[in-house]
Amino acid sequence: MLCTVGVGEGHASLDDSRGFFDLLPNPDKTYVKLTTEMGADNHVGLNNIAYTAGVIFDWFGDLFEGPRVKGA
Repeated sequence: MLCTVGVGEGHASLDDSRGFFDLLPNPDKTYVKLTTEMGADNHVGLNNIAYTAGVIFDWFGDLFEGPRVKGA
């Protein structure tokens, strides 16, 4: 499970998403907090969709192929 949240969504969204994530029973899960420094701090990172898509596709790549060495 991949859970993403933008810090600009506010404390309620941050708290709710983290609470949901923590309750997931599968240990194979990833929580990504998208920040202003990433340029992806609004709702699910849509203000920097290229960065957010990279996060998502890297996660899919790791899920289906195993972790890769960055820059390789």
